[in-house]
Amino acid sequence: MFKAKNNLVIALFLIYILLPIGATFLYSISSQWQNSILPASLTLNWYKELLGDPRFIAALMRSLIVGAGAVILGLIVLLPAVFTINLYYPEKEKYVSLTAMLPFIFPGIMLAVGLIRLYNNYFSFPPFLLLLGAYFIIIMPFIYQGLQNAFKSGNSIELFYTALSLGASPLQSFVYVIIPNIITSIIIVSLLSLSFLMGEFVLANLLVGGTYETVQVYLFKSLKQNGHLASAIVSFYFLLISLISILAFKLKDYRFQTKAETAAAKEFNPVSQIKIKQRGDLLELP
Repeated sequence: MFKAKNNLVIALFLIYILLPIGATFLYSISSQWQNSILPASLTLNWYKELLGDPRFIAALMRSLIVGAGAVILGLIVLLPAVFTINLYYPEKEKYVSLTAMLPFIFPGIMLAVGLIRLYNNYFSFPPFLLLLGAYFIIIMPFIYQGLQNAFKSGNSIELFYTALSLGASPLQSFVYVIIPNIITSIIIVSLLSLSFLMGEFVLANLLVGGTYETVQVYLFKSLKQNGHLASAIVSFYFLLISLISILAFKLKDYRFQTKAETAAAKEFNPVSQIKIKQRGDLLELP
């Protein structure tokens, strides 16, 4: 009985999540859908029109480039910072956490207005750099909290000291022990941040607008022209983010499996290597 209730809850949850996605996709392949429960006919002409539009391809590439750039910048800045705080200054973590959460306090329009006044009056940056910096700020809470949870829930600090005691340098311990140990969390926060930025409209529209048209700005303009085309845009970039997510986890699993097989074939030397059995992974320090 309890199992049946659980299955029912899961089924209702999946319907709640998938029904809007399915309806959006169905509308994107309908030629006309006005006064009936189901569309009158189906067509792929909206996708042909969309993929044949150079403006959409350019907007999609801009969104991917600036989004991926902001995520990479966030990881480069925050990953060493979060690790250092947990390693040397754990008592300061609450203050850093409060600072990292500040972008959640202010609405996007307030951030955009402040940035516009600042850069119009004192600085002049290309639209790409302006949007990159703004995106880095708004995804900082996602990246910081995700990395912080990874360090708190695992034993990365203990593994770091273990690697040091076995002869590894601090840089080797960080690169070959800490990063692989939290790689799943890194991928999750990266995909979460990228998907959030792909759907971000307020900052992109207010800061750069048509000078650096992203996919959301393109979508906003398409909504005024054709709802079917707008649904095709949403369905397409949802599918794209899903494929990127699947590919990222597949590459992560393949990378660690290959590395484990290579390491297992070599003789284990505790002075130059550290054998870590975490989630079935075998990591190697050169």
